[in-house]
Amino acid sequence: MKKFRVGIIGLGTVGSGVVECFRKNGALFASRYGFEYDVTKVAVRNLDSKRLVEVDRSIMTTNPEDVVNADDVDIVLELMGGQEPARTLVLKALNNGKAVITANKALIAESGPELFAAAEANGTRIFFEASVAGGIPIIKSLQEGLSSNGIESIHGILNGTCNFILSCMEAGTSYTDALADAQRLGYAEADPTLDVGGGDAGHKAAILASLAFGQWFTSDMVSVRGIDELDLVDIEFARDAGYRIKLIANILKTEDDKVSIDVQPTLVPQASMIGSVMDVYNGIKILGNTVGDTFFYGQGAGKDATSSAVVTDVIDASQAIASGMIKDFSGFKAFEGASGPAELSAVVSRFYLRVVVEDSPKVLSTITGILGDHNISIASITQKESHEKSVPVVILTHDVLTKELEAALSNLDSLPVVLEKPRTYRLEDFD
Repeated sequence: MKKFRVGIIGLGTVGSGVVECFRKNGALFASRYGFEYDVTKVAVRNLDSKRLVEVDRSIMTTNPEDVVNADDVDIVLELMGGQEPARTLVLKALNNGKAVITANKALIAESGPELFAAAEANGTRIFFEASVAGGIPIIKSLQEGLSSNGIESIHGILNGTCNFILSCMEAGTSYTDALADAQRLGYAEADPTLDVGGGDAGHKAAILASLAFGQWFTSDMVSVRGIDELDLVDIEFARDAGYRIKLIANILKTEDDKVSIDVQPTLVPQASMIGSVMDVYNGIKILGNTVGDTFFYGQGAGKDATSSAVVTDVIDASQAIASGMIKDFSGFKAFEGASGPAELSAVVSRFYLRVVVEDSPKVLSTITGILGDHNISIASITQKESHEKSVPVVILTHDVLTKELEAALSNLDSLPVVLEKPRTYRLEDFD
């Protein structure tokens, strides 16, 4: 029986789930793989805090360097989150030749090249399955299961908090009340900005794009728009047209071999697989040039889903160490998959457009005239009867160059008859 000594930095929700998983499935790991795991060091902020799981106080420390520098730790689990001191600690662990497992998407998205270079230089590896989509094995799928494919596109719901809020809004709950429910249930942080502003999904999109297209894309290359300004009226118009609004990460390879990466509210068909993903779940659609469409669904966050991915990485690290192969693959290898990031303005897509205008003659012809001037073809137009002085006009377009839509929006916004800033969202006709 091969024994591995594990050190954990951070004993919060995920760290507690990891300890519970070792205890619950230890006999399974021994039987299936011939591995035993001994948690020998745990770093926490406060030794006296109440915890979700009991851990022997003798192995606990408030200094995380005690974990990364320990002689009796083979595998380090970084579960503290944030950029620093996580980056410094992970680098020290890698420089000490230890395998590292992390669930930290911000760390991988921003410091990936530096970390993978350190892993390779020291004959070890960094594992990061839990950094994207929680319990869905999407990293392993891109690195292994779809390795025979050139990836053409990825579309995904990557943030369970936003998907929960949008599911509530579709049922008629206001954004403010839906966010409060998410916070009460523990899905959203007290400061939810990273989630609802799209930044969390942006980090994850950068990681997926990097794995799919062979060069490192950082989060500053991702165009991000969150759900914090979404109006219930747009949810309702989308529903009436047969769509739902989801926060979708769109990763597309363009004709000139560049990669467009964005996160934004997007209309998707209600009956599509991705449109059927509700509550805190994630769904990811990947198009490979050999296999075609594949779809991945599951819990994208939470103690059990994330700890499952972390412990799976521990097992993978153990197998690599036991076979002497851990030095052969640092976790990311560059390849000639793309020539760089593309401008979002160069993307061709369908769009949803809502314009609030004066209820007066010739307004509609003025709007459609401006759209026509910018080569925007209309698929449908809806104007509900109004007894007010203003009326919303909702237009669904055919495929249009994003740059042309942006120019048309600028023209529309300057019209005296347009009473509010026009709202627009991407529309994707997924199966």
